[in-house]
Amino acid sequence: LAGYVNTGGITEVSKANLPGQAGIALIAPLQGDQSIVGADNFFPFRSGYPDEVAALIKEAVSTQKKKVAVVYWNITFGPAMVKLAQEMTKQQSLNVAAWVPIDATAQDKFEPIMKEAVAAVVKASPDAVIMLISGRYSLEFIKQIKNSEAVNAQLYAMSIVPPGDVVKAVGEAKARGIVIAQSVPYPFSPTLPLVSEYQKLMKQYAPNEALSYSTLEGFVAGKITVEALKRAGRNPTREKVLKALYSMGEFDLGGVYVNYSRKARRGWGTVDLTVIGPNGKLLR
Repeated sequence: LAGYVNTGGITEVSKANLPGQAGIALIAPLQGDQSIVGADNFFPFRSGYPDEVAALIKEAVSTQKKKVAVVYWNITFGPAMVKLAQEMTKQQSLNVAAWVPIDATAQDKFEPIMKEAVAAVVKASPDAVIMLISGRYSLEFIKQIKNSEAVNAQLYAMSIVPPGDVVKAVGEAKARGIVIAQSVPYPFSPTLPLVSEYQKLMKQYAPNEALSYSTLEGFVAGKITVEALKRAGRNPTREKVLKALYSMGEFDLGGVYVNYSRKARRGWGTVDLTVIGPNGKLLR
């Protein structure tokens, strides 16, 4: 199973250890939660959420932010990432003026919960906000904060916040300057052989489709899957494909590497920071 996309579904698949029990390889799922992709027979590509959070905190420190708010939810990656953020901000002496929780389990109270969260951030008067949320919660938070007294606070988001959706939610002018961590290589510039190959094939087979992180990630999932099938030999089976993946070692995708073995299954392991620039375009 390659390129699986569904946070709730993949969480349950991991908990139930379905790939392990059924002997199925799960290749390059769109998931950065290490507690999930660390399960049996998961072969990740994208960097983990901890890598993203670490990069965002490091950026806040390096740009000398004096007063930060951290907004987080209580589902999926939220609890683990806020714990990590608490440890890292303390280690790096980053002043957190407010830890703002969002109860994402009470979806019937979405509007008052979001208003309360924004009010807490505004009260703290931060010069930056690190968002450990996604989906409609992140978009609504950005929309409200950009129409509040904290409009000038630097916003930091994780890779699971699509920049296109942000631009649609608040417009190009208000989206400009938002920093988004990326756990997949930058798809818009052919500086890497992997990206050059991806762009060439997109132009050939999907000329009307825009380049994006999601299509590049899908392309990578396909490359890893094809390589595993080749190594599995004729008449591939679940067992042969798994054996091929576990013995793959360091595999060069085109200037970008994964490393799979029985001891460890490592994906890209790097995080890029991007910013929404003029006209809603994502820049490095």
